Amino acid sequence: VIRIAGKGTFVKSESLQGTKEKPLLVGVVMSDHSSVFGSSFIQGVQSVCIEHGALAIPTMPYQKQEDEAAEISRLINHGVSGIILMPLHSSTYNPIILSNLLTGFPMVMADRYLPGLSVPYVGTNNVESAKEITRYLFARGHKRIAFISSMATTTTLKERIEGYMLAYARSNFSVNRRHMLTDLQSTMPGFCNPENLQKD
Repeated sequence: VIRIAGKGTFVKSESLQGTKEKPLLVGVVMSDHSSVFGSSFIQGVQSVCIEHGALAIPTMPYQKQEDEAAEISRLINHGVSGIILMPLHSSTYNPIILSNLLTGFPMVMADRYLPGLSVPYVGTNNVESAKEITRYLFARGHKRIAFISSMATTTTLKERIEGYMLAYARSNFSVNRRHMLTDLQSTMPGFCNPENLQKD
């Protein structure tokens, strides 16, 4: 077990192994996502599960907190040994996640995490990535760089904004808040419709 301050407790891959007679069942619960990202993610999970004698059980993408709770409950009732969870875009935590964490049920957050909870997390260093991308554009002679995203309701987007701001703070340029558009709705799960596309 590895503990990293501010990120959670990470379980080494060799801690859990399945057998041919009884493979470990690993649930994969993902909120709505792009087809490219989702398929690549599932493929990665499945390949690692095969290496460790486990079986990945992915759920259908969902858009509502009650659907997230239903998928988690369904997997647990079917005997999964743990769940890989990509939390829903939401300002509130799903009670079923909190209750299962309190009982010690194994969960790992993917792509985004829930601040304040000591839960294993696997994802991109969004702060550093956004900072490096912005610095790259500075090096190419660009000074007025826009930041465009959907509403910052996940740690992923909040950290990207932080990296963008850090790059400006450590440069000779001033950030212009008017170049930051962070209220797109058409890219949010369940909000991709003609009305929002036109509005954005």
